[in-house]
Amino acid sequence: IADACFSGGLFRTRGAFQAEEKLKSTLFQMTSRKAITSGTLTEVPDDSVFMKYLVQNLEKNQSKYMTSQDLFAKFKIAVLNNSPLNQVPQHGVVQGSGDEGGDFIFVRKNI
Repeated sequence: IADACFSGGLFRTRGAFQAEEKLKSTLFQMTSRKAITSGTLTEVPDDSVFMKYLVQNLEKNQSKYMTSQDLFAKFKIAVLNNSPLNQVPQHGVVQGSGDEGGDFIFVRKNI
C-alpha cells in the first residue's frame, strides 16, 4: 500500500480479477505482487482521504478473509467522491515483480 505522490507508477496494468470466496485459497497459494496506491502520477494531499477510507473499511470488515481487490473496491469510490484534489487511487500488479495472478489476503483477527 503506497500513500504517496506519483505512486501509481508502480503498475504495469490495472487489476481486473475479482475473487470469489471459493477462490481465496487458490489466490493465497499463487505469488502476488499487488499494490494499492493513493493516487496516480500526480500529487496527493498530505492529509488524504485515502488512508481514512482504507482503515475504515479494514475496521468495518466482518469477513474472515478479504482480498486486496475486494478492499480496494470497497473504498475507491469514497476516495474519488471526497478528495478535494480529485485523487484517483489505483490497484494493480507491480511492474516486473513476478506476479503470478494471486492476491494479498487480509485475515480478520478474532476480537
